[in-house]
Amino acid sequence: MQKSLNPSDAIAGILMKKGFVLVNSVSNDLETFIVRYGESGRRDTWYGYTLEVSIQMIDAKTKNTLFTCSAEGVGDTEVDGIRLAITRCLSEF
Repeated sequence: MQKSLNPSDAIAGILMKKGFVLVNSVSNDLETFIVRYGESGRRDTWYGYTLEVSIQMIDAKTKNTLFTCSAEGVGDTEVDGIRLAITRCLSEF
């Protein structure tokens, strides 16, 4: 069985759990922020490798950075590692 992950779905789930409302389009950017995700590294370890992700939240109106985080994750699969890294990263938010 092959696992797959859409990182934006994982991020959306965490933000919804924290009480944020996600919308498909924005008519008023006064209380809106944009979320960006990227895979930012891979590091070899004695037990395999870790994957690093970075997440940035940007004010939709001013384009100023509101929050940035990076975290590593390792799991049985690459998908597990990415999911863990996203969860760790957003635990700071």
